[in-house]
Amino acid sequence: AVLAQGRRLQPTQPPNAKHALAPAVGSALGRCEMSSRVGENSASGLLGQGSHALAASVAPIGGEVDRFGGVTVELCDGDVQDAAAFRGRLQESLAAWRSAGRIAVWMYVSNKASAALPALLEEGFDWHHAKPGVAGAPGRAVLTRWLLEDEANRLPLYPNTQVGVGGLVLNEDGSKVLLMQERIAMSDKVDGLWKIPGGLADPGEHLVDAAVREVREETGVQAMPEGVLCIHHRHGFRHGVSDLYFTIRMRAAVADTNPCGVETRAVTWMPLEEACTSPTVLDFNRRILHLEATGQDFLQPHFGRHGSKLAKTDFLMYTTACDLDPETGRPPKRG
Repeated sequence: AVLAQGRRLQPTQPPNAKHALAPAVGSALGRCEMSSRVGENSASGLLGQGSHALAASVAPIGGEVDRFGGVTVELCDGDVQDAAAFRGRLQESLAAWRSAGRIAVWMYVSNKASAALPALLEEGFDWHHAKPGVAGAPGRAVLTRWLLEDEANRLPLYPNTQVGVGGLVLNEDGSKVLLMQERIAMSDKVDGLWKIPGGLADPGEHLVDAAVREVREETGVQAMPEGVLCIHHRHGFRHGVSDLYFTIRMRAAVADTNPCGVETRAVTWMPLEEACTSPTVLDFNRRILHLEATGQDFLQPHFGRHGSKLAKTDFLMYTTACDLDPETGRPPKRG
């Protein structure tokens, strides 16, 4: 959610806006009650000017107009109990949205409203993304429809970059590095080779927290993160996503290990100098370990708002500076 939000577009004011950005996922939740409202007021307010006649003939599909001139709709099961009637409402609503100068439609379809999918696809909607149910909330698919027929679709793509972390864990005096062998290797070429522990960050998880979790889960070692040693940006991963891989420099006060039997075959503490050249260590990791062995600087994490006017909570900024003012994000004045 943090990365690769698609093409960034400058907002303009509806109804003559030329671009439409994806609405925040959270802003589309809880609209079922709003989506089911019908009548003249909702027709004029949600579909745009000139839609009063529509309200008199067919109940419009409720939606919310964003600042870019697009319309966001969340469908619930009550909206599509009659598939044929829904198809008619959809056609009338599309005509009304075009007449009002709307430029695109974002359609959130819950699992319970999946009967709407055939009509949406037949009316020119296309898939944007889908998410599984979480914490009792149903899963949903999101489809989009660009309404400006004489202009190219400029809606942003769904985020397409995953975030991975690797924990480069040193022992207390920095002479040894923590390495593991995966129980199930990515390929026969790397089967049995030593590597640093790591994996994908969870949604909403800080890089350093993800590294702490992955190291603990795979090796049983509790390590303290110190900063980002290096970043790899790679493409062509599973499902066509790109990958941002952050190596987190870490320190363990205790060398005791407790390997995870599901993910880990073996764990060892190897002298850092040996690990940098040993053919038993994954070549990709040897290059990273060499950065550590040669004393390269790393980016230190700093919590704060860092001068942001939009952030609602503190966040992490990584920099080579040792100290930052958490409010301004600036290093302290010297002298």
